[in-house]
Amino acid sequence: MPRLTRHDNSILIHTYDQATMPALTLQRRQRLRGTTTLDALFTAKDGSDGIGKALAYPLRAVWRRSDDTKADIAFMVNIPKRRLRHGVDRVQMRRRIREAMRLSMPRPDNRADERHIQLAIIYVADRVLPYTRVLGAVKRILAALPPLPVSPEAAAEDGDK
Repeated sequence: MPRLTRHDNSILIHTYDQATMPALTLQRRQRLRGTTTLDALFTAKDGSDGIGKALAYPLRAVWRRSDDTKADIAFMVNIPKRRLRHGVDRVQMRRRIREAMRLSMPRPDNRADERHIQLAIIYVADRVLPYTRVLGAVKRILAALPPLPVSPEAAAEDGDK
């Protein structure tokens, strides 16, 4: 629960306790990077084990299951210059997509299986679209991803309910 704190006699600042503060940050390990990793993602044959593609306008997604990443879902965002010519527009859309991913991704927990998902998101629209369209597309892409394996502890908790 946020607490209001008065500073400088006029400004109210919201402060959170560490226990109640939501952990909705993107971590460095969720960033998909590296030439060999990206080459493996884009050169993999569609239809083989753990490879998939989806289109949720204005986004296209390519993913594969891998044990190389440390996060449950490691992702990258690509905004082609051919689609959005101005750098300001590309940065704006990249930020909107990252924010939608940050708010929509499933929360991490301990997994029994060490297989994770590598995800590339490519912007396919040729104009800047509002955040609500991007958020809806990100949710559809995350729903299309294969389910992550559940840890034995989490499965036991679900069985008790």
